[in-house]
Amino acid sequence: MENTKYLYGLTVQGIQSYIFETNKLREIVGGSEIVEQMCTTWFDDFLKEKGINNGKFYLKAAGNIRFQTDEKKTETIFKEYHKVLLEKAPGVPFSQAVVEIKNGNENEAIDELDAKLRAQRNRPLYDFDLGIMARGKNRRTGNPEYTEYDSKESEYPDIIT
Repeated sequence: MENTKYLYGLTVQGIQSYIFETNKLREIVGGSEIVEQMCTTWFDDFLKEKGINNGKFYLKAAGNIRFQTDEKKTETIFKEYHKVLLEKAPGVPFSQAVVEIKNGNENEAIDELDAKLRAQRNRPLYDFDLGIMARGKNRRTGNPEYTEYDSKESEYPDIIT
């Protein structure tokens, strides 16, 4: 069955507790932007990089992704996208799951996917981090931080001018 479709799902857990971990507006805005980019920009860039140009989005916002495509592409997304997230957004808890769309019944597949994602919340997410000396830590939360910067502009990415 080559035309079998699969549904990939990702859900960011505890969005509010992650975003409001500090009282600093700058960090709240940054945390919100990270959650938004996980489901939009970074996912789109990942699909483009892997050459996945056919598929159907059911949801791509508010810390959730629901994306339909074929088996091989879904397997690639499931096995590789979480590594991107663990590298770019360390400390953000998320769950991912895949279900087969049987007999073209998309609603049933979405319900099954949501049940699997709820069950995944109970499984621990392991850090992909290299350790305390390899990445800067946020001074207020102690979590690893991620900074996008242009290496041509600044030799030191953690110094904000």
